[in-house]
Amino acid sequence: HHELLDGTGYPDGLRAGEISDIVRLTTIVDIYTALIEQRPYRVPFTHAKAFATMEKMEGKLDMHLLYAFRPVTFGAY
Repeated sequence: HHELLDGTGYPDGLRAGEISDIVRLTTIVDIYTALIEQRPYRVPFTHAKAFATMEKMEGKLDMHLLYAFRPVTFGAY
């Protein structure tokens, strides 16, 4: 769940076509969760700030899946 579309992720440095949809979605969920949860080194992001941050990751994240994920999370709060 740390592979990014541009090949800069890990552990295998996979690129877009090599990354399955489930891994793409898991990456989005993992990053989102990391942003909105309390961390010892920072306060949690708001849901809006988390998505704004992730939207800046175009080229790294699957934007179609990110935009499909957004209403699910905002609808839950």
